[in-house]
Amino acid sequence: MLGQIHVRALDRDSNNAVGTCRETRRKLVRSSLKRSEACWEFVGSLPGVRWELAEGDRELARMAFGVHWKNTKRLAGRLSRVAEKFTRTLFLKPIEVYKYHKISCI
Repeated sequence: MLGQIHVRALDRDSNNAVGTCRETRRKLVRSSLKRSEACWEFVGSLPGVRWELAEGDRELARMAFGVHWKNTKRLAGRLSRVAEKFTRTLFLKPIEVYKYHKISCI
């Protein structure tokens, strides 16, 4: 189907109009081929992108596990130090008190 521009061109000079239509069609075909190549390149790269995203997710999960493990170790260390201090104060203070005070036996 011819547009208004093409019909006007046909009225003026039929050879130019036909040449223009052919050139226009060639340009359209070339540009559509370039677009389809770009589209295929994009579609072809999608599995790679998905793979990279999956690898990134795995790495984040590993890092989160490592951070969790590190924090757990820190907390366990702190708790053991607190428990050690608590037991020292609980059991050593009475002994220290007895050191300084003479206990008389009946």
